[in-house]
Amino acid sequence: YVRAPSELFRLLVPSAAVMLAVNLMLSAHFYPALLRYQSPTVAARIFTAHARPGERAFFYRVLAYSFDFYARRPVRDLKTPDEILEEARRGPVWIYTDAQGAGELRRLPVVIDHESALPHFHVSRLTFRFLNPATRSSAVEPRYLLRLRKREDSSALGPIRAVPPARPSQRELLDGRCPIARAAC
Repeated sequence: YVRAPSELFRLLVPSAAVMLAVNLMLSAHFYPALLRYQSPTVAARIFTAHARPGERAFFYRVLAYSFDFYARRPVRDLKTPDEILEEARRGPVWIYTDAQGAGELRRLPVVIDHESALPHFHVSRLTFRFLNPATRSSAVEPRYLLRLRKREDSSALGPIRAVPPARPSQRELLDGRCPIARAAC
């Protein structure tokens, strides 16, 4: 003898099943694709994969606590270009910054021997402009991870400056064709 399910059971079970299915779909497909735009996480992966022992990372003009977490070490905030120059004199440093900060760093008398351009969006603040692939490029902003070291001057040859790698276009970053961003993910 089997009893017929109650009204409450018939209401709750299908609702719970739909919520579970939606959450599984979001966790398996939507959120992993979204996290590509959380640039501090990607930058920390690049840093941990390519930094040599003893190299340090710093923030300039931005703060990103997830970078600290994924880099597995504390990261200090540098406020001025002079502080950056002082740290670069002590040894190679990695700087995570925004577009304006990257422009300032390129004008410093240092060698930039690694540069990663990463698309950034605060994924906790989703907007329709970001969710729409046609308008996404206007919603993201570039963030940069640069490795700097002091410039070695030679009186015979003049200053030596490493040529930074070609910057990927915004479209390459968004389409996942950027070899730097793809290798870091």
